[in-house]
Amino acid sequence: MKAKWIEIAVAMSIFTTLAGVPSAAQARARSCTAENTAGDYGYTNSGSIPALGAFAFVSVGRVTIDASGQVTGSQSTSLNGAIVHETISGTATVNPDCTGTGFLEVRQGGTVVRTAQVESVVVDDQNEIHAIFLSGGTAITSIAKRISRADE
Repeated sequence: MKAKWIEIAVAMSIFTTLAGVPSAAQARARSCTAENTAGDYGYTNSGSIPALGAFAFVSVGRVTIDASGQVTGSQSTSLNGAIVHETISGTATVNPDCTGTGFLEVRQGGTVVRTAQVESVVVDDQNEIHAIFLSGGTAITSIAKRISRADE
Protein backbone atom coordinates (compact mmCIF):
# COMPACT_ATOMS: atom_id res chain seq x y z
CA MET A 1 0.00 0.00 0.00
CA LYS A 2 2.84 2.39 0.87
CA ALA A 3 4.45 1.66 -2.53
CA LYS A 4 1.20 2.60 -4.28
CA TRP A 5 1.14 6.02 -2.53
CA ILE A 6 4.78 6.60 -3.48
CA GLU A 7 3.95 5.85 -7.15
CA ILE A 8 1.01 8.26 -7.03
CA ALA A 9 3.15 10.97 -5.37
CA VAL A 10 5.92 10.56 -7.96
CA ALA A 11 3.41 10.63 -10.83
CA MET A 12 1.75 13.78 -9.43
CA SER A 13 5.14 15.43 -8.96
CA ILE A 14 6.14 14.71 -12.57
CA PHE A 15 2.75 15.91 -13.87
CA THR A 16 2.91 19.12 -11.83
CA THR A 17 6.44 19.82 -13.04
CA LEU A 18 5.57 19.24 -16.69
CA ALA A 19 2.33 21.21 -16.49
CA GLY A 20 4.21 24.20 -15.06
CA VAL A 21 6.83 24.33 -17.83
CA PRO A 22 5.69 26.27 -20.90
CA SER A 23 6.44 24.82 -24.30
CA ALA A 24 8.93 26.59 -26.56
CA ALA A 25 6.02 27.95 -28.64
CA GLN A 26 4.34 29.36 -25.54
CA ALA A 27 7.58 30.99 -24.40
CA ARG A 28 8.09 32.64 -27.83
CA ALA A 29 4.50 33.86 -27.96
CA ARG A 30 4.76 35.80 -24.70
CA SER A 31 6.96 38.55 -26.12
CA CYS A 32 7.29 39.72 -29.71
CA THR A 33 10.50 41.07 -31.21
CA ALA A 34 11.45 42.54 -34.56
CA GLU A 35 13.97 39.73 -35.01
CA ASN A 36 11.32 37.02 -34.54
CA THR A 37 8.87 38.82 -36.82
CA ALA A 38 11.41 39.33 -39.62
CA GLY A 39 10.76 37.44 -42.83
CA ASP A 40 8.72 37.31 -46.02
CA TYR A 41 4.93 37.73 -45.96
CA GLY A 42 2.10 37.44 -48.44
CA TYR A 43 -0.77 39.83 -47.77
CA THR A 44 -4.07 41.28 -48.86
CA ASN A 45 -5.40 44.77 -48.18
CA SER A 46 -9.06 45.56 -48.53
CA GLY A 47 -11.40 48.39 -47.80
CA SER A 48 -12.63 51.64 -49.17
CA ILE A 49 -11.84 55.31 -49.34
CA PRO A 50 -15.11 56.97 -48.22
CA ALA A 51 -13.57 60.41 -48.69
CA LEU A 52 -13.72 59.70 -52.45
CA GLY A 53 -17.26 58.33 -52.38
CA ALA A 54 -17.84 54.61 -52.88
CA PHE A 55 -14.20 54.07 -53.84
CA ALA A 56 -13.02 50.45 -53.44
CA PHE A 57 -9.40 49.59 -52.59
CA VAL A 58 -7.94 46.06 -52.70
CA SER A 59 -4.41 44.78 -53.18
CA VAL A 60 -2.35 41.61 -52.95
CA GLY A 61 1.38 41.53 -52.51
CA ARG A 62 4.53 40.24 -50.96
CA VAL A 63 6.66 42.11 -48.46
CA THR A 64 9.95 41.50 -46.66
CA ILE A 65 10.50 42.84 -43.14
CA ASP A 66 14.06 42.62 -41.86
CA ALA A 67 15.22 42.42 -38.25
CA SER A 68 15.91 46.17 -38.14
CA GLY A 69 12.35 46.98 -39.27
CA GLN A 70 13.02 47.87 -42.91
CA VAL A 71 10.09 46.99 -45.18
CA THR A 72 10.29 46.37 -48.94
CA GLY A 73 7.86 44.75 -51.33
CA SER A 74 5.51 44.96 -54.26
CA GLN A 75 1.78 44.70 -54.82
CA SER A 76 -0.92 44.69 -57.43
CA THR A 77 -3.67 47.11 -56.50
CA SER A 78 -7.20 47.73 -57.72
CA LEU A 79 -8.19 51.35 -57.18
CA ASN A 80 -11.91 51.33 -57.86
CA GLY A 81 -11.32 48.78 -60.61
CA ALA A 82 -8.20 50.34 -62.17
CA ILE A 83 -5.24 47.95 -61.75
CA VAL A 84 -1.80 49.34 -60.91
CA HIS A 85 1.50 47.72 -59.95
CA GLU A 86 3.30 49.30 -57.04
CA THR A 87 6.42 48.99 -54.91
CA ILE A 88 6.51 49.55 -51.17
CA SER A 89 9.23 50.67 -48.79
CA GLY A 90 9.20 51.89 -45.23
CA THR A 91 9.78 51.03 -41.61
CA ALA A 92 7.99 48.96 -39.00
CA THR A 93 8.33 48.52 -35.26
CA VAL A 94 7.22 45.61 -33.11
CA ASN A 95 6.60 46.05 -29.39
CA PRO A 96 7.01 43.29 -26.77
CA ASP A 97 3.18 43.14 -26.41
CA CYS A 98 2.99 42.24 -30.15
CA THR A 99 1.51 45.58 -31.23
CA GLY A 100 3.33 47.64 -33.79
CA THR A 101 3.40 50.66 -36.05
CA GLY A 102 4.65 51.33 -39.53
CA PHE A 103 5.19 54.05 -42.05
CA LEU A 104 5.08 53.10 -45.73
CA GLU A 105 5.68 54.84 -49.05
CA VAL A 106 3.91 53.44 -52.10
CA ARG A 107 5.44 54.08 -55.53
CA GLN A 108 4.28 53.65 -59.09
CA GLY A 109 7.21 53.70 -61.49
CA GLY A 110 9.51 55.27 -58.91
CA THR A 111 7.13 58.13 -58.04
CA VAL A 112 5.66 58.24 -54.52
CA VAL A 113 1.88 58.17 -55.02
CA ARG A 114 0.84 57.86 -51.38
CA THR A 115 2.12 57.30 -47.87
CA ALA A 116 0.48 55.29 -45.16
CA GLN A 117 0.77 54.99 -41.43
CA VAL A 118 -0.42 51.67 -39.98
CA GLU A 119 -1.03 50.14 -36.58
CA SER A 120 -0.74 46.39 -36.28
CA VAL A 121 -0.84 43.34 -34.05
CA VAL A 122 1.31 40.25 -34.56
CA VAL A 123 -0.54 36.96 -33.93
CA ASP A 124 -0.23 33.20 -34.44
CA ASP A 125 3.20 32.79 -32.82
CA GLN A 126 4.52 35.77 -34.84
CA ASN A 127 3.49 34.23 -38.16
CA GLU A 128 0.66 36.63 -39.05
CA ILE A 129 0.17 40.40 -38.93
CA HIS A 130 -3.19 42.21 -38.85
CA ALA A 131 -3.13 45.94 -39.54
CA ILE A 132 -5.29 48.99 -40.08
CA PHE A 133 -4.32 51.99 -42.18
CA LEU A 134 -4.57 55.28 -40.29
CA SER A 135 -4.74 57.56 -43.32
CA GLY A 136 -7.63 60.01 -42.94
CA GLY A 137 -10.62 59.28 -45.12
CA THR A 138 -9.79 55.58 -45.53
CA ALA A 139 -11.20 52.34 -44.13
CA ILE A 140 -8.54 49.78 -45.09
CA THR A 141 -7.27 46.69 -43.28
CA SER A 142 -4.49 44.24 -44.05
CA ILE A 143 -3.75 40.61 -43.21
CA ALA A 144 -0.22 39.30 -43.83
CA LYS A 145 0.82 35.65 -43.44
CA ARG A 146 4.39 34.51 -43.15
CA ILE A 147 5.92 32.79 -46.19
CA SER A 148 9.35 32.27 -44.62
CA ARG A 149 11.43 33.43 -41.67
CA ALA A 150 14.43 35.70 -42.16
CA ASP A 151 16.80 32.97 -40.98
CA GLU A 152 15.54 30.33 -43.45
